[in-house]
Formats: sequence, structure tokens, C-alpha cells
Amino acid sequence: MKKNLIAALQSKLLGEQAVALAEIDLMLENPRVIPEHTNFMDELMSKFATLAEINDKLEAINSYETTHMRERTL
Repeated sequence: MKKNLIAALQSKLLGEQAVALAEIDLMLENPRVIPEHTNFMDELMSKFATLAEINDKLEAINSYETTHMRERTL
């Protein structure tokens, strides 16, 4: 059960990561997708912050798996 929940969480985060990367690519390739009244750099920074948060969560899950899940199998 625990492995299934962790796998589901990882899948969800990987999907969110793919969306964040696609949005960053779109912004960098076509800056006109951002309305004129929006500060482009602030919006881009926001997308990178989202990506960093997702990556941090994935790293935390991997760390948990490495330490806690392995201990249970020893």
C-alpha cells in the first residue's frame, strides 16, 4: 500500500513537472503568450519557482524511499 501511494504521488508530481517545463518552454520560445500588462520576468520567475518546488518534493520523496523504505526491507 505504501509503495502504491508513493508511486501515485511521484506520478502526480512528474505530471506537474512536465506542465511547468512546457510552460517555461512556451514562455521562452514565444514571449507573446504573456499579456502586455504582465511583467514577463516576474511570471517567468514564478514558473521556475513552481518547478523548483516540484523538484524539491520529488527529491524529498526519493530521500524518504532511500532511507525509510530500505530500512523496512533489511
